Amino acid sequence: MRNELTLQEILDISATVVEQSTYIERKMVKDVLVYQALSRNEIEEKTITIEVYEKYLDKINKVYENCTNDSLIDAQVNSIIENKKLKIYNEVKETISKALENVNNIIDEYAKNAESKGTNLQELITQMKDISEK
Repeated sequence: MRNELTLQEILDISATVVEQSTYIERKMVKDVLVYQALSRNEIEEKTITIEVYEKYLDKINKVYENCTNDSLIDAQVNSIIENKKLKIYNEVKETISKALENVNNIIDEYAKNAESKGTNLQELITQMKDISEK
């Protein structure tokens, strides 16, 4: 039985694991995939449930006793998750920036139109400040 995963196996397992929604699901899928990679034994079931996981748990634990580099999968998974979070953050930030830019443009356009119609917005703002200070 092998005791080390190849870089390609680490990348492949990480890509599959990161798709799982919860930590528990990611751990179960990771453990089963590591077991399959190092033991070269395929599990019969195609869906990894708690029952399937528990069925193979003793074999999984034996594989992990000698596995030297499975922690690289966790590092890779965390990296992928952080990159996805960063991408979402940047998308949200860009959306908010565009919305604020649109608001500023609308305010600028309103101010130009108001001045052309004879409304002095600066004077109105000064009056509003005076009222709020009283």
